[in-house]
Amino acid sequence: MQNVPPSELEPWMQRRRIRSLSVPDMNRLRREWVDFQNNAELQPDRIQVDLLNVRTETPLKRPIMRVKMGSSQYYSSRAKLPVGDWNEGFVFMASYHTQLFDTVEFDLYDKPRRRWPSKTVHIGKAKLKLSKLAGRDDVFVTFLPVYEYHARRSLPADIRDMLMNSNVALKHATNARLIGSVQIRIRYKFQHPAPNISKAIAPIINTTDDRRQSSTSTHTATHHPSQHGRGGLAKDEFYIDSVFKDRLDSIMNTQVPGSESNLLQNKQLQHHRLAKRQPPRTWWQKVWPSHPAQSLRGQRYGFSQNDIEDADQVNKDESPPSPPSPPPPPAEGTVSHIHRIKDKARKKARHIIYSVNFGDKNFGTQWMQNSFDDVALAHPTIDHLIGLVVSKQTRALVRAIIKMVNAFGQGFKVTSFGILKALLVLQKYYQSLPKTAPSFEIKDRAMMNEACHYFNHALIAYGWRGLCYLGAYGQYIRGARNRRSNKTAIIRYLKIPSEDLLGYEYGLRKGAAFQPSYFVSIDRERNSIVLSIRGTWSLYDAITDLVCEYKPWKGGLVHSGMLASAQWFYTEIVPQIFRYIHDHQELASFIITGHSLGGGTASLLTMMVADHVEELRELSHNPSFRLHCFSYAPVASCSPELRNQYTEYIHSFTVQDDVVGRLSYGTAMELKELVVDTITAYNALGGWYKVMTDPKIRALYFDIIDKRRARILSQVYPLLYIPGEIIHIRRRDVDHRIRLGVHFSAHSETSAISNEMFLSTTCITDHMINSYQHAFDQLRANYPLT
Repeated sequence: MQNVPPSELEPWMQRRRIRSLSVPDMNRLRREWVDFQNNAELQPDRIQVDLLNVRTETPLKRPIMRVKMGSSQYYSSRAKLPVGDWNEGFVFMASYHTQLFDTVEFDLYDKPRRRWPSKTVHIGKAKLKLSKLAGRDDVFVTFLPVYEYHARRSLPADIRDMLMNSNVALKHATNARLIGSVQIRIRYKFQHPAPNISKAIAPIINTTDDRRQSSTSTHTATHHPSQHGRGGLAKDEFYIDSVFKDRLDSIMNTQVPGSESNLLQNKQLQHHRLAKRQPPRTWWQKVWPSHPAQSLRGQRYGFSQNDIEDADQVNKDESPPSPPSPPPPPAEGTVSHIHRIKDKARKKARHIIYSVNFGDKNFGTQWMQNSFDDVALAHPTIDHLIGLVVSKQTRALVRAIIKMVNAFGQGFKVTSFGILKALLVLQKYYQSLPKTAPSFEIKDRAMMNEACHYFNHALIAYGWRGLCYLGAYGQYIRGARNRRSNKTAIIRYLKIPSEDLLGYEYGLRKGAAFQPSYFVSIDRERNSIVLSIRGTWSLYDAITDLVCEYKPWKGGLVHSGMLASAQWFYTEIVPQIFRYIHDHQELASFIITGHSLGGGTASLLTMMVADHVEELRELSHNPSFRLHCFSYAPVASCSPELRNQYTEYIHSFTVQDDVVGRLSYGTAMELKELVVDTITAYNALGGWYKVMTDPKIRALYFDIIDKRRARILSQVYPLLYIPGEIIHIRRRDVDHRIRLGVHFSAHSETSAISNEMFLSTTCITDHMINSYQHAFDQLRANYPLT
């Protein structure tokens, strides 16, 4: 290396790139890059692709290469030599999710004439899948095969051989011919998930600290990167646990008027001061007692009671009415002074734990820690138009979705009408498959009866709008003073007193993502406190669903959007529930439930709380205190390791062909490949109409899809699964002449239900809340307690 000092290595390498031959010496290149690696640290979230040269059997004049991955794409300079000799590097952002699924594409173009106007010709294409880089050196040189480019996708060789043996005339059949190779250099540090280190959890409550912090003070924390160096779509689990511990410690040391602990602490002091002078109780003191009304109980513990239709318009019906100002007490200075102090303390304590940032439009972007500027660079016009109609926080969320869609749709050049036709053919294919025999039917009456009971809480989490959708609005809301009150809908549907509805937060928030609406209530019938999370209803709920990157967490993988939502509940809502359980020892269980988005969030939240279940039992002074989650129509949101670890805490219910429980980014990739193969197959067999109408051609098409489906499923895309123990509610075949009897039955199911998206005519309607209501209404009759 001519004894070049390290400080001059970069200029020397630039000169070497300029003078490089078309086929450089591989050993010398390796020595050069090993030396360079010692002087430059690789960033774990960057991949650098260096184009060296290309060799093809197709004559080239002035080749140009496009390098694309997801939203980012670059073009090389137009080479002066047919072999390229670019020696140009391109840098891409690479998250852990990107490493699992994304592909770097190399498109070779050529412009035959230099001066006379000529059309740029698409010559060939090469691909590099990032997951194939596992086990490779951080810096290495390799060759990628370049195949001849065709606008139509070609059938694999084994499929073509099968068609040749048949008597069917093929149309539009193309053959991807190998025409050469491109030499590239990759510089990338392969990312590995952080090991799930079992740490001894320190006591989450410190009640001996004399410095009682006010919970209204914000938790200041430094920026914590994700496990892989790049800001992910959710915070690191250790950081979240520290936030939860600090907030719970603050809440447990906060004075709450009317709580058992404070009554015991202040009993002697009140007796000493007021024993000698007790004024006679007047008529207004009997009507308006000095202690807070029971309807304020939830607010005293920090639960928000917010039911707003817009960020600026407050629903006046939701705040409890305050009594008129009573006449002044008897003119005794000491007693009057004590009453004034107690009244001020009571008003202050109503919100002393209140720090829930529900509706904070900055929450989503702070949780994501990334503005996705690469999407803005790739689509400047679209990004500018979106920025004209939405806030900057919402635009960051939309950028995240655009990036996900671009990565998912890379190499997927199909029109919407083509996708529709392919799905119709695939639906016929899935309909022809033999039905799997159901497993054993559930016999646990107590569990199923409890599941039917808490389904009502998951259903009414949709509020008055959900009742409108189900056609039950008039039955429960008729005669109410405020006909758009979620509070009224919850109280009347569950038939609970208003003081048992501790907290609720609803509203159409502008720019607030990862914060589903919810309510917290007391179930007197079963001595439990219930957190019910609403499913997808608003635009920002849909954004939470669509931000579906895989996030490494607790030794497995989870849906990042739902993880961010669960972490918000974990740090902002659960500490208040812990304090309430501590002060109300008659409670025997903590139930978390939800439907759809709410079910997936409830499952991940239960996993977080389950790590502190022993501390929760100590707080409740009940060694048998129970934590459980009933998740209805949940999203496939966790990997098998997490599913098996928390099975005892979670029951998940899915009805018939509900597609959401089978939907993850991995199964969507499988379906994409199958759609492309379907279009290629029916084009080769004579067209879509012929496949749909000719039984012989359709049978041949089914044979092709059988082989391609087996090949696609064997690629082992990383999949997510339904959490916990899975209960599959099957729809029984019924004689249409006599529509009597029970139409649904509950069966135990394995995680294999999430291995593949199953397309049927009812796969979407089976996910709707009315389908689950119909199923559980019949199951309730099947599983009585007596």
